[in-house]
Amino acid sequence: FGSSHFSSSQFPGLARPEATTPVVVHARGRADSIGEGAMGSVGSADNQDVEHTSGIQRLCSAIFCALCIAPILLLGSCGTLGWNERRAVCDSRPIAQGKDEVVEVGCGSPDAGNGDLVMFSCDLSIAGLPPLRPINSDFENYIEFYGVGLSATTEMMQCVEHKHSETKKDSVGGGTTTVHTYTYSVEWRSSHINSYSFQKLNSMDWERNCGAHNPDWPVGFPTFGTLYQNSAKAGAFALPRDFVSMVPINTDLSNYTAPPGWSKAGASYTTRVGSGRNGIGESRVRFTGNDWRNPRITVLGENKQGTIQRWTASDSWLCSGFTLRDLRTGDASRDDLFAALASEAGALT
Repeated sequence: FGSSHFSSSQFPGLARPEATTPVVVHARGRADSIGEGAMGSVGSADNQDVEHTSGIQRLCSAIFCALCIAPILLLGSCGTLGWNERRAVCDSRPIAQGKDEVVEVGCGSPDAGNGDLVMFSCDLSIAGLPPLRPINSDFENYIEFYGVGLSATTEMMQCVEHKHSETKKDSVGGGTTTVHTYTYSVEWRSSHINSYSFQKLNSMDWERNCGAHNPDWPVGFPTFGTLYQNSAKAGAFALPRDFVSMVPINTDLSNYTAPPGWSKAGASYTTRVGSGRNGIGESRVRFTGNDWRNPRITVLGENKQGTIQRWTASDSWLCSGFTLRDLRTGDASRDDLFAALASEAGALT
């Protein structure tokens, strides 16, 4: 009709249409409708954004995916399948060879099985281990653990943003309307969350569930994760760091004095940062180490003059440089250990 004016009396059965231009609303307040006619009536709360994609945009995107993305995905999947099949063969080969060649040795002599793939079950030794401390933290002068590893898990109650998107097809035009809803909750998190970057600050949901920004992460909080000794001994054998780091570090260490500003609460040490609402700023630290009540470990590796290292399987036309090593708690028989290794390798592929 161009720019001509008309009335329903001139064209029976034809009413003047409402606005059909799609509108994208980034809501701070409330919109009663977005693009009525093409999309229907879509409400938007103060914690929502509404986004419209036209039918032409969707068509162009589909053509692009069919012509460009699909061939890349096909080639990539073929390559991944080939790599996965090779990995499955090459992972199983050193396990089978190792089971045939492994030498089971005792704990008394570091020369037992020298140059061979060896397996033994011995106790970890505390002798000669230097103390591990959470340096550069409030606990540096209060925690001193003689073990193969020390772990610190630090958490703070913080406001967290969650985004949920719901897309519906428009009733006319082939387009889609997506409503992005942002909600907020207070949760334990192990790293700082910048609440100033949230999308819907001062929305009703943010005010009700958080109502305050997250405080800065204090410099006195332990942030090192897990510390490991560079080496340790099991029986007469020396274990380098890559073996030591396989020892579970999951036994609570709660028999130490809390530093100033902290309190003991079961296996954790607690404090509060700032004065935020809804528990924001409450903090806790949990220290764990290896379990000296159960020091027994089973080790698999090549004995090189008393030091256990990775064992390298012989090369084949398909597989080269594949290695074998293992450490797990408790006693394990040869058959049980290699069965577990085979099962774990199968799960990875």
